[in-house]
Amino acid sequence: MTVGHQLRGLDGRTPLGFMAALGAQAAFSDDDAPTLHWETDSGQAIIGGRSIDELASRVVESYKKLIESPAVTGDSVRDDLKFETSSDVREYLGEVQAAGGLAAAFAAAQVSEGAKARDGRAKPSALHFTSGQMKFLEVVRAIATGRKKTGHKTDHTSLSAEVVRSALTSPGKRLTLLRWGEMDGRTHALGAVSPAEGSELRRVKRITNPALTALALLGMSRFPTWTSDRNRCVTTSFFGRWPHTFVWPLWERAAGSAAVASLLAQARPSPDGVTVEHYEAWGVSAIWSAPVHRAGRYLSFGGATTAWQAAHTSASAPATP
Repeated sequence: MTVGHQLRGLDGRTPLGFMAALGAQAAFSDDDAPTLHWETDSGQAIIGGRSIDELASRVVESYKKLIESPAVTGDSVRDDLKFETSSDVREYLGEVQAAGGLAAAFAAAQVSEGAKARDGRAKPSALHFTSGQMKFLEVVRAIATGRKKTGHKTDHTSLSAEVVRSALTSPGKRLTLLRWGEMDGRTHALGAVSPAEGSELRRVKRITNPALTALALLGMSRFPTWTSDRNRCVTTSFFGRWPHTFVWPLWERAAGSAAVASLLAQARPSPDGVTVEHYEAWGVSAIWSAPVHRAGRYLSFGGATTAWQAAHTSASAPATP
């Protein structure tokens, strides 16, 4: 018997659905967070201990606090999170650490002191698929208000409990404002006109329920970064050579925040026999993976596949929107 509320809008067999479900849990503090697990056949998230209305209200409240925190709107922040020096990163992380909670976890998921790109600036998380004039934190702020930094309206509504509830309970458009949806990288390829000819196509690409991106951004706080011995930025759950592969687990038993963090840390693209025994003992039903593709300056997720599944489960792929 299913215990909890099945979130039909969040399919854990996709990167976006998985991150968004983590965000629904991360919207609460660890001591009052709902439990999370997954329906085995459909991959849909199941949240226990909170009603849908409670989830929707808390997501809006937590997201508002996040964008008002120094992690997103502080004096030392850069909108592209590509800081010039390690001391700039240190100042940013130190300012946010004093705020604690979700803000500190979110900042730790963005940058790590000492991790550098080829141009010498700070290298942010592997989940930063933005580039050029598309500034990561500008998008983060615009999701809440429905307005750009200039004050002009965006092509999506502002974040509200109503749009969050819709994202949780019913499958909808899977385009995201940060290119985390599997369809994001194919929008122009499937269009009847080229991007240069189709300003309308570019506008339609951005029309989406902003709650999916907001939920996934809250969920991003569960993927901290750190600096390797080669001064590379390493992001939890990403493996292989750049542009990497994203790997994540689905589990059948209700898990609190601490247990979810442990499960994330144990997911591997090619588990050995001992690891498989642990998965089965922990109630892990499958390990999924999705490659990250590069299209020009931008990145996007490719189609998800199973890296491992328990013998009693089905590994059917999610339906293409």
